[in-house]
Amino acid sequence: MMNLSRLTPALALIASLLPSSLAAASAESPPPSAVYGRWQASRIGSGGYHQGVLLCPTEPHRVYTYVDTAGIFRSDDDGETWRQITAGMRPRSVNYQVRSLAVDPRNADVLLAAFSAGSGLYRSTDGGTSWTNVLPDVPFHGNNVDRQGGPLIVFHPRNPDIVLAATQGGGAFKSIDNGRTWRRTGLEGHYATNLVIDQAEPNRAWLSANPRALRKDGIPADAMAVPKSAQAPSPADVTRHRGGFYVTEDAGETWHLLFEHAPKKIVQDPVAPETLYGIFGEYGIIRVSHDRGITWSELSDGLLLDRATLDTWVGSYSDHKYLALAAGPGFVVCSSGKGTFYRLERGQSTWKKIDLEGVRYPGHVWSRSKEPAGSAPDPFGRRNHFASAVSSILIDPANPDRWFFTDWYAVYQTFDGGRNWKLTVEGIESTAVLCVRQDPNDPARVYLGMSDNGYFQSRDGGRSFAKPAANAGWDTSNMKWISPATSQPGLVLMIGSGSQGKWISNQIYRSEDQGRSWSRAPMTGLPDTATYRFGVIGVHPAKAAEAYVGVSGDAQPGQGGLYRSTDGGLAWTWFGAGLSGTVFSSDFWTEENQLAVHPAGQMLLVGSGDKKPWRFSDGRWTRLTLDISARVNLAVDRHRPGVFYLTEHGKGVFRSSDAGLTWRLVKPYAGKLFCVETDHSRPGRVAVTLDETVLYSDDDGATWTDLDPERKLPCLPGRSLAFAGNRLVMATRACGAFWTTLE
Repeated sequence: MMNLSRLTPALALIASLLPSSLAAASAESPPPSAVYGRWQASRIGSGGYHQGVLLCPTEPHRVYTYVDTAGIFRSDDDGETWRQITAGMRPRSVNYQVRSLAVDPRNADVLLAAFSAGSGLYRSTDGGTSWTNVLPDVPFHGNNVDRQGGPLIVFHPRNPDIVLAATQGGGAFKSIDNGRTWRRTGLEGHYATNLVIDQAEPNRAWLSANPRALRKDGIPADAMAVPKSAQAPSPADVTRHRGGFYVTEDAGETWHLLFEHAPKKIVQDPVAPETLYGIFGEYGIIRVSHDRGITWSELSDGLLLDRATLDTWVGSYSDHKYLALAAGPGFVVCSSGKGTFYRLERGQSTWKKIDLEGVRYPGHVWSRSKEPAGSAPDPFGRRNHFASAVSSILIDPANPDRWFFTDWYAVYQTFDGGRNWKLTVEGIESTAVLCVRQDPNDPARVYLGMSDNGYFQSRDGGRSFAKPAANAGWDTSNMKWISPATSQPGLVLMIGSGSQGKWISNQIYRSEDQGRSWSRAPMTGLPDTATYRFGVIGVHPAKAAEAYVGVSGDAQPGQGGLYRSTDGGLAWTWFGAGLSGTVFSSDFWTEENQLAVHPAGQMLLVGSGDKKPWRFSDGRWTRLTLDISARVNLAVDRHRPGVFYLTEHGKGVFRSSDAGLTWRLVKPYAGKLFCVETDHSRPGRVAVTLDETVLYSDDDGATWTDLDPERKLPCLPGRSLAFAGNRLVMATRACGAFWTTLE
């Protein structure tokens, strides 16, 4: 039992309200893989597009995997548990989107990793504890349509001091000192998708490059590859890269074109090294070469292939598209985008389907899969997530019946050649969480919204999160903002996309039972959401029936600006008198807290465009004359009259005691500040995320505590915070959520 006599009255009150689930969870010891300094990873259960698995010849129990947005994970127990190993990267603003990873065959601690957005090539010599940028400013793209291609970094198997790397537009590179230094060896302007070294004659290597037009942000501009949610770029914003299938015979010194249309991915037969298998085109046609890549023939007999769709776009989830391929001793394995596995024996020409017998998975994982036909139905959701868009297959050289595969959500293992699979993601957290919100009436309950996977809820103070039941009333994959009511326990409003798969915020959802079930609000009085988007939503902390929603577009009645509801989010009226210009952005990824409402009725708002603050007074909004030019976030102290907080990049944390009329700098900071939040249940508490750490104050900002003094958090601190009893929960854009105990 907790000794309430030793607590302050406020803490004693909170402790007395703690449900047994939170108290029990507090007593449990977290698995070591989930601990990063004083922070612990919330258990959500993987996510992100896993790109590959690497085994270590010198450390048979060590395994590495990498994810498109969340960095690199390491296991030292054969993949049973994992921990993220990018905490040692500097600066923390490095892009964690990983395109390729390689491990030295002599030393499992030596790693080379390719990161996106100009971050370049990094090297570690201590198994991922620390990293050095050895080849900066070269292009890799770990989070676009080609990310499921093959490796782009390879060690020479007989002399691992020789390393080759193929970039995606910057050319081919070679190192002769184990990756410490590099020089370019040609192929500038080529968009590489795979680099494979000949294991029998390792001075030979093959490089695949696809012609690709890319926007400045790395998103493909090709007509058949551009995501549905992306806007068409102007020609001036597009760079066109060349393709081709190349070979080197001198360990990467020179490259020679074999032919123009390269396979996206190839594997070499470990028994007959003259034989290569490749995946060609956007649709995954498998071909074989018996002369080391000079000539190829189709190898499709037995595969499900719809030739009528070859001239149309086929998504990664299609059972007619093949993205993953692996070669073992005497056989080859491939998988469709829907998780149908096939095996081809050496000397045969017809693939045989592998019948799935079962899948084992931990019960807490939200993406747990439906069992094969005849098994109990999946209680966790409507979608079958098993083997969704399989991106890679790895066959253990020491055990040809042990395979790994990676897919859109996770890592799986089999020990019987693909008949039975085991989900192995304990410790891997790689979801893009946009918001976490405190329930002011229940310290154990935390609401969470993320991209791609929708809405989650914690009942144990952020220790773990779960999806609600499939019939909970919401049916979208992207949730941007959540606002629970204080004065009416149970009411929660949420904004997100109105349909699956779109990164937009154009639908309001309502719950009257603390998020257990939801309904679509009719949104009466709001402008057409086919054109306009929602930027933020908030429930008045003292008036549950009163809510506010920010709408993109020019601030005027019937268009953009702020709207108010007086019936709990059902009907809305214009509430933007005095506002001008574009106040709220249509960008789904804009996460600034632009609106702060005090229980006494005082309101502040910050525009997403010019970053200027507004104050509501006498029935209209007026601009505050503050010198602000960078990104701003707002928070309100619900316990102190007139107290608001504001953060600005390059300046720090400001506090106002007169509802925004004057401000005092309470924490100077020259870097970036992402989020500020107060505790809605306990006075005096405020926390802020910086580009390097998280700060916490329990005395209204007078003094601050660094909550990550050793810089153990494995990714950039997040854009959203929530207090949960005596815990602080933090959302991140790639690594799920984390929590820490405050006292």
